[in-house]
Amino acid sequence: MNYTDFCTTTSVIFPATAIDGARARLNQLRNRINTVAEPLSREGTMSDALVVLMTSYAELVTALATATDLKSVGAAVKHQAALVKPIMDGIADVTLRFPFQSKQVDAAAVIAEFIDLNKGVSAAFEQEGLASVNLDN
Repeated sequence: MNYTDFCTTTSVIFPATAIDGARARLNQLRNRINTVAEPLSREGTMSDALVVLMTSYAELVTALATATDLKSVGAAVKHQAALVKPIMDGIADVTLRFPFQSKQVDAAAVIAEFIDLNKGVSAAFEQEGLASVNLDN
């Protein structure tokens, strides 16, 4: 059934008006989110946060790879523990909620959506002939 059939079929549970209502609510939510920060600012903040976390992760992995005893392992994780402390404190005292939690979606669903998104983007690269031949990167 295509979209037109879906909207005009009387036996369908969600008629066009319900779909239009859902779209309107989604647009209202997106507009509300845009009052927090416009999309490019959000993208920049997320990019910065990702780089900070990836850099911290790289430092941690490098330090753990060269650790010779438990004391050096402890020293390696101190910086990372301090970096994520505000996040962990916010989660613990429920002053920080992530969008996936507000949407009442569990972490496994977020990872599944992430995987699907990346498969789709990779397929687009492949369809355009831009896929890497080397699967190690």
